[in-house]
Amino acid sequence: MSRARLPAAVASVVVLSVVSASGAACSSTEAVTCGQGTVLAGETCVAAGDGGVAPSSPTFAGAAAVAPVSLTSLFVAWDDAKSPTTAAERMRYAVFIGPTGTPLDYAKPVATTEPGASSFYLKQLTARSYDVAVRAIDEAGRSDQNVVIKSLAPAVDATPPVFAGLSGAEPTGPGALTARWAPAQDDLTPTGALVYYVYLASPEGTFDFTLPTLVTRPGATSAVVAGLFDTERLFRIVVRARDASENVDTNLVSTGSRAGADVAPPRFNGCKTAVAETAGSAVLSWDPATDDTTPGEALRYDIYGATSEGGFDFSKPLLTTTGRLSSTVTGIASNTTWHFVCRARDFSGNSDTNVNERVTRTLTDSTPPTFGGLTASTFDAVARTVLLSWAPGADDKTPADQLVYDVFEGTASGGEVFATPRASSAPGALNVLVTDLEPDTKLFWVVRARDQAGSHDANTVETSGTTRVSFSRQVQTILTHDCAVSGCHVPGSPAAGLILAQGFTFDALLNVPSTERPMTPRVTPGDPTTSYLWQKVSMNPPPAGWQMPAPATGSVMPASEQDLIRRWILQGAARN
Repeated sequence: MSRARLPAAVASVVVLSVVSASGAACSSTEAVTCGQGTVLAGETCVAAGDGGVAPSSPTFAGAAAVAPVSLTSLFVAWDDAKSPTTAAERMRYAVFIGPTGTPLDYAKPVATTEPGASSFYLKQLTARSYDVAVRAIDEAGRSDQNVVIKSLAPAVDATPPVFAGLSGAEPTGPGALTARWAPAQDDLTPTGALVYYVYLASPEGTFDFTLPTLVTRPGATSAVVAGLFDTERLFRIVVRARDASENVDTNLVSTGSRAGADVAPPRFNGCKTAVAETAGSAVLSWDPATDDTTPGEALRYDIYGATSEGGFDFSKPLLTTTGRLSSTVTGIASNTTWHFVCRARDFSGNSDTNVNERVTRTLTDSTPPTFGGLTASTFDAVARTVLLSWAPGADDKTPADQLVYDVFEGTASGGEVFATPRASSAPGALNVLVTDLEPDTKLFWVVRARDQAGSHDANTVETSGTTRVSFSRQVQTILTHDCAVSGCHVPGSPAAGLILAQGFTFDALLNVPSTERPMTPRVTPGDPTTSYLWQKVSMNPPPAGWQMPAPATGSVMPASEQDLIRRWILQGAARN
């Protein structure tokens, strides 16, 4: 229930703050005359507005709804106040409360909210019924004078709202969607005090109803969910109603919507500075870009370089960084004038198109690093990996923690191809793991240090290793081509009950008895002679049936491929 009530007179001495035309302030308990260019607004002299009129107090409808939370607490909600001088998110509110029938003291609010609040919990109440009022306060301290009062008794509420759930959703502007619903109903909480939880999930995901994506202001019947970077994704949405006692309905009504397409690039001024740091590096900096959908910490910055004015390839940035305001470009030529352009790119891939160039000249560096080469290696022939280690190198221009180490590979001693690294370390790292080595091959490696100018030392310290036959890269490829063909060893009715298609082969072979010769395993690790697979591919005729691949396939397995299968078994038949 709501009713208007005039405030009781309050006897007090008011201290007025006087601001003169020059901005000086003083205090007085006497009547105040404002200086030139100022007018009296309430108890304060403020700068005169147009026509010498003081700015008006906020326009505010007062408390919109009060609801019980418990036997000792209430919840009060309101709509935003309006003001020509203060934005809604900066408006504060004074909350007043007193036992029903006792005039409210508008000089003594029980609390003043944070800016932008739209509700407040009143706690530690002891009376049977209370009157509650709210007044808006703008940034200058001016308050509206509404006398809207809501009266209510604290009560226990254990019944959730009755809510039909989401009624619709649609894209709304770049990276945003709007969810809509009809108001819920509750036994004790008015519609103006009901809050709504908005949940989002991807089509393949599940809703986490313990963590809403968005919580609305009281009384809302729609919500805009913004900051949805992936505008191609279809989001599923559920909305649930919550009363003042935090009882939440459990509806599962959902609908789907994409966020509005993002076609606007970030706003960005480009590179601010470019300073050569070493012979092969330069530090670029910039002021932050802004974007309509992507927050600053998620914006990407692409750095482009050229050795002549305007000579940029904007399809190939030298580097990309995310959320930072500076970065170091390395590996550029020494003793060279470099031109740089920085561009900002949002999550949707929209890039600004500025061409603001910054120019610097890298330092001279003709001395390569000093480096002793490899000191240790750990080789895994089955997994086809090698961990290469070294002691740090040194350089006259590049700090040790910025030296990069390149791994060069060859198939003969001294045959490394030094023009193309097989792998490279992180700056300053003292080891690198090289993976996916060529199977069934003897390989040689040399590691050389590279400074920021791109110069390498010339050491020839070498290590080597021979990889094993690979099941996945070699054996499975042979069996897929020759045996896992229609009518043979494929799912359905496979010949001899054996499936040799990818994903089935290994478990169907290893230590599994052959259907044709139950006493002989299909594969005995380490022993090709007792492995039925080897007998079937190498013998003509084999112990039973046709030699694989069957004549009907039209395939013939070369001796080199047969030998790969034999050596894979001999090496232990690893799942590598």
